[in-house]
Amino acid sequence: DMDQGSTASSDSFEAIARLATESNPTTWTLGHGKLYYHEERPDFPYDKDLEAAKRAVTESVANPRSAEIAISLLHFAYGRLDEAHDAVLELQGVSSADYTHSLIHRKEGDTMGEAGLTGFANAEYWSRRAGKDHAVHPHILAFAQKALSSHLPAEHSVVQTVNKWEKWNAVGFVNICASSFADEQKKKPQQQQQQQQHTDEAALNVACQLIQKHEWVLLFLHTSTGAIPTTTTIATTTPNTV
Repeated sequence: DMDQGSTASSDSFEAIARLATESNPTTWTLGHGKLYYHEERPDFPYDKDLEAAKRAVTESVANPRSAEIAISLLHFAYGRLDEAHDAVLELQGVSSADYTHSLIHRKEGDTMGEAGLTGFANAEYWSRRAGKDHAVHPHILAFAQKALSSHLPAEHSVVQTVNKWEKWNAVGFVNICASSFADEQKKKPQQQQQQQQHTDEAALNVACQLIQKHEWVLLFLHTSTGAIPTTTTIATTTPNTV
């Protein structure tokens, strides 16, 4: 995507990424994110960890565009969606910026947003803009196939679909997240459903959360260091379902 020219070690950025993924657990749940656009934005309290992470990026990442994208990703992880959105708007056409843009709108979920489209629809658009050959894609595909296979039965349609992908299908993953989100919204405690179906729906939701957390980690580390870690345990903790 670009030459990062980072002066900090990959270990220091992995520590930043680990802290960021733990800062706001609701970041990794599907949907339910709000962009305020031209409305009055919430006044977030000062967060010393976020500010320290941004400072580390600014001081260590030589390429200004890479630094801006990494800071956008930090804002995203800490739940500051509008700040994340502001940063990438200025970098349209840069693959990692468009990729980050898609993450922001995917978090927006089924809420109506830019251009009169839902967040999921906008996420599809920016996923296409980011392209099909981003450097992190092969690593996300490998993780996604493993995560889905470990949470769902082999005959599940999503497992079978993703296992057939030869490349990471970012638009396809948006659709999987949108479908899982819709299933969660439709669930009513008083409804009588088959236990296996209910279990599979919840398991798919958890797997999607793990995949998008891992996706964020890889994109942040690639953007801030120029490298992609061969191993990381940041995204292996199973999140709570909502």
